[in-house]
Amino acid sequence: MGSILHHAGDSVLVVVDMQTNMMPAIDHAERVLARAEYLIRCAKLLGVPVLATEQIPAKLGPSAPVIADQLDGTEIIPKSAFSCARSIGFMDALRSTWRTQVVLAGVEAHICVLQTALDLLGQKFDVTVAIDAVGSRDAERKSAGLERAGAAGCALAHTESIVYEWLGDATHERFRDVLQATKRAPL
Repeated sequence: MGSILHHAGDSVLVVVDMQTNMMPAIDHAERVLARAEYLIRCAKLLGVPVLATEQIPAKLGPSAPVIADQLDGTEIIPKSAFSCARSIGFMDALRSTWRTQVVLAGVEAHICVLQTALDLLGQKFDVTVAIDAVGSRDAERKSAGLERAGAAGCALAHTESIVYEWLGDATHERFRDVLQATKRAPL
């Protein structure tokens, strides 16, 4: 754990709680949203299943529009537990993919993303936190969440690293599509 290469055929992307009422409080929210949108777009191009959650959507609202647009057709799983892994609906959806590599994006890095990561590690999933596609209310909280996830055995990776590992080779039939998505995505 923590040093795996990501394979599109064994990965699932989990987008955690990127909701309209949460995002205004997130440090560098626009960048976090843009990097998560890029990751979702590339996952879809490369056949990586995408799961998404919303924390008490009646209070925190639906997924942010840029995320919701990319999630079109994806079932969004409501939850109240901070860890996605404590939601039966989420775990049923995750297990139904038959994949063991979980890539996490979302908010907040030190709460819901971290608790999900730790719980999934405990269930023997290989877990990666996409460092540029997660956020918290400030840099200190984000850093604390990433540090704890890494120390526990999660891989910490940039979205482009993950995407290009999914791609694997410049001769991949979707290489040009991924390259265009990469060029359009904000740094």
